[in-house]
Amino acid sequence: GEAVGGTRLALDGPALLIGQQGGLVQLDRDSLKATVYREADGLPGYIIGGIAIAPDGVWVSAYSYDGQGGIRSAGLAFIPR
Repeated sequence: GEAVGGTRLALDGPALLIGQQGGLVQLDRDSLKATVYREADGLPGYIIGGIAIAPDGVWVSAYSYDGQGGIRSAGLAFIPR
């Protein structure tokens, strides 16, 4: 039920990570179940700029606009396995 159309992709074992505007989608490739991480889940923004797989989790860079053309927030978040 989650719209998927990301610009950043990474494979993490059985999961496909999809970075898109609106958050990070973790798609289980076997069951096709999608888990979405958003600002409410601790991401520093709603637009995913990059994904890096680490041995114990995933690093995500994210940012968001303030509605006036400026950056409201930006940073890194770690999602442990």
